[in-house]
Amino acid sequence: MDGYAIRFGDLPGPWAVIGEAAAGAGAPLPPVHRAPLAAPLAEGGTRRDYLRARLESGRLTPMIGQESGRTLPLASANALLIRDIGAPPRNVGDIADYLVIA
Repeated sequence: MDGYAIRFGDLPGPWAVIGEAAAGAGAPLPPVHRAPLAAPLAEGGTRRDYLRARLESGRLTPMIGQESGRTLPLASANALLIRDIGAPPRNVGDIADYLVIA
Protein backbone atom coordinates (compact mmCIF):
# COMPACT_ATOMS: atom_id res chain seq x y z
CA MET A 1 0.00 0.00 0.00
CA ASP A 2 1.32 3.44 -0.92
CA GLY A 3 -0.35 5.42 1.86
CA TYR A 4 -3.16 5.90 4.30
CA ALA A 5 -6.03 8.36 4.59
CA ILE A 6 -7.71 9.16 7.91
CA ARG A 7 -10.11 11.79 9.14
CA PHE A 8 -8.29 14.16 11.50
CA GLY A 9 -11.25 14.26 13.92
CA ASP A 10 -11.07 10.47 14.39
CA LEU A 11 -7.37 10.44 15.29
CA PRO A 12 -6.34 14.01 16.26
CA GLY A 13 -2.66 13.27 16.82
CA PRO A 14 -0.11 14.64 17.48
CA TRP A 15 1.41 13.28 14.27
CA ALA A 16 5.03 13.03 13.19
CA VAL A 17 6.54 12.00 9.87
CA ILE A 18 8.77 9.00 10.57
CA GLY A 19 9.82 8.27 6.99
CA GLU A 20 9.17 8.92 3.33
CA ALA A 21 9.20 6.73 0.25
CA ALA A 22 8.27 7.40 -3.34
CA ALA A 23 5.08 5.66 -4.49
CA GLY A 24 5.95 2.29 -5.93
CA ALA A 25 9.61 2.54 -4.92
CA GLY A 26 11.27 -0.60 -3.66
CA ALA A 27 13.72 1.39 -1.54
CA PRO A 28 13.49 4.56 0.55
CA LEU A 29 14.32 7.96 -0.87
CA PRO A 30 18.02 8.77 -1.31
CA PRO A 31 19.86 9.98 1.78
CA VAL A 32 20.19 13.71 2.44
CA HIS A 33 23.77 14.92 2.91
CA ARG A 34 25.08 18.22 4.34
CA ALA A 35 27.90 20.51 3.19
CA PRO A 36 28.92 24.17 3.49
CA LEU A 37 27.95 26.58 0.72
CA ALA A 38 30.70 27.93 -1.55
CA ALA A 39 28.44 30.80 -2.74
CA PRO A 40 25.51 32.73 -1.25
CA LEU A 41 21.98 31.41 -1.75
CA ALA A 42 18.86 33.59 -2.07
CA GLU A 43 15.87 33.11 0.22
CA GLY A 44 13.32 30.38 -0.49
CA GLY A 45 9.97 31.06 -2.10
CA THR A 46 6.58 29.37 -1.86
CA ARG A 47 7.78 25.87 -2.72
CA ARG A 48 10.60 23.53 -1.80
CA ASP A 49 13.34 23.81 -4.42
CA TYR A 50 15.89 21.25 -5.56
CA LEU A 51 18.57 23.42 -7.16
CA ARG A 52 21.25 22.10 -9.49
CA ALA A 53 24.62 22.37 -7.80
CA ARG A 54 28.22 21.20 -7.90
CA LEU A 55 29.85 19.57 -4.91
CA GLU A 56 33.60 20.10 -5.15
CA SER A 57 36.19 19.84 -2.38
CA GLY A 58 33.36 19.30 0.12
CA ARG A 59 31.57 22.59 -0.71
CA LEU A 60 28.29 23.19 -2.59
CA THR A 61 27.98 25.77 -5.35
CA PRO A 62 24.48 26.49 -6.72
CA MET A 63 24.63 26.62 -10.51
CA ILE A 64 23.64 29.66 -12.53
CA GLY A 65 20.63 29.00 -14.76
CA GLN A 66 18.03 27.01 -12.82
CA GLU A 67 15.30 27.36 -15.48
CA SER A 68 13.80 24.01 -16.49
CA GLY A 69 14.79 24.40 -20.16
CA ARG A 70 18.49 24.81 -19.42
CA THR A 71 20.19 21.46 -19.90
CA LEU A 72 23.88 22.36 -19.47
CA PRO A 73 23.53 23.14 -15.73
CA LEU A 74 21.71 19.84 -15.22
CA ALA A 75 24.27 17.88 -17.23
CA SER A 76 27.17 19.28 -15.21
CA ALA A 77 25.48 19.12 -11.78
CA ASN A 78 26.41 16.36 -9.35
CA ALA A 79 24.05 17.40 -6.54
CA LEU A 80 20.61 18.87 -5.90
CA LEU A 81 20.74 21.56 -3.22
CA ILE A 82 17.56 21.56 -1.11
CA ARG A 83 16.06 24.98 -0.34
CA ASP A 84 12.96 24.80 1.87
CA ILE A 85 9.83 26.93 1.63
CA GLY A 86 10.53 30.41 2.98
CA ALA A 87 14.12 29.58 3.89
CA PRO A 88 16.18 32.66 4.85
CA PRO A 89 19.06 33.77 2.61
CA ARG A 90 22.21 31.73 3.20
CA ASN A 91 25.82 32.93 3.32
CA VAL A 92 29.07 31.34 2.19
CA GLY A 93 29.99 28.67 4.75
CA ASP A 94 26.41 28.04 5.92
CA ILE A 95 25.52 24.35 5.97
CA ALA A 96 23.00 23.19 3.36
CA ASP A 97 21.24 19.91 2.62
CA TYR A 98 21.69 18.17 -0.73
CA LEU A 99 21.08 14.94 -2.65
CA VAL A 100 23.79 13.23 -4.70
CA ILE A 101 22.74 12.81 -8.35
CA ALA A 102 25.94 11.71 -10.10
